Amino acid sequence: MSQTPTPPTPPPVPGYQAAVPPTAAHRSPPTHEHASLSLGLGIVWLLGLCTCGAGFLVSPFALAYGISSRRAILRSPGQWAGEGMALSGIVLGAIGVMLLVVVIVAALVLAILAMNGTVQPTPGGGIKA
Repeated sequence: MSQTPTPPTPPPVPGYQAAVPPTAAHRSPPTHEHASLSLGLGIVWLLGLCTCGAGFLVSPFALAYGISSRRAILRSPGQWAGEGMALSGIVLGAIGVMLLVVVIVAALVLAILAMNGTVQPTPGGGIKA
């Protein structure tokens, strides 16, 4: 019994590069810890907004961690990944902080109006002007 000879390997195609297994030079940089923390806190704020008002308390932290991680990522290109997560945390944190400021201002205005006697609370929990 004779074996059939194996065909020769075809010549390489110009412009085609064979798949190279990932090495240290080809790996993507690790995600910055504060970027993922910022996004996580932004999501917690968003979920807290839907369920209760306590979510407002984490929005300043989402904003702060997002800004610090994005600065660190932009300062050292190629060392850290996660700029998109940091930016998402910044956006969610900024929206939360703006809404927190609106809630605080509204509460202060209602408190001032109540002290002046302009508005009065009703027994049912409402406000009578």
